[in-house]
Amino acid sequence: FATHCASLSPDAVILQFFMNDAMPFAETIRQNEAQSSELVVSTIARLSKIWEIFERRSHSKQLQEQYFRAIRDSFESPRWRECKSAIEQLAGRARQDHFRLLIVIFPVLWGLESVYPFSDEHALVRRACDQAGCEYLDLLDFFRNQPSEGLWVHPTDQHPNEIAHRLAAEAISWKLSKPQ
Repeated sequence: FATHCASLSPDAVILQFFMNDAMPFAETIRQNEAQSSELVVSTIARLSKIWEIFERRSHSKQLQEQYFRAIRDSFESPRWRECKSAIEQLAGRARQDHFRLLIVIFPVLWGLESVYPFSDEHALVRRACDQAGCEYLDLLDFFRNQPSEGLWVHPTDQHPNEIAHRLAAEAISWKLSKPQ
């Protein structure tokens, strides 16, 4: 990647880091499969819509807790060490080839208006950038106090919608307008 960037002679390279980027790929696949697999409800849930709703919400909450735990655990994994190494290598290449490197830390769009669950992990990414001597922009600062669900592409899909992308683009533009 760093070699490819250098061959393009960029003025700046923006690399987005999302909290699950430190997660091993196999775990990401497992999490995606768990999210997309059909829940088999109990006999009582097939007879009672209220019980079915309860089971589905309980299952959804359990999947979310597993996903959040997997993200937290990933910051103690070999994959996280690989991510830090890649940041260091890219920062070194940016210094060598004289281009601006900006690592954009994109938050999980959950709990932004209350207790954000990954503040410690954001601090780890910021620290890795500081140690590598590279510039970063933590979008959590720009998304804080936003209603999380208002930034989702769909109520069942927490990927960023056009509002979240606009906020991110404005923050990145603002950061790039500042001297390093």
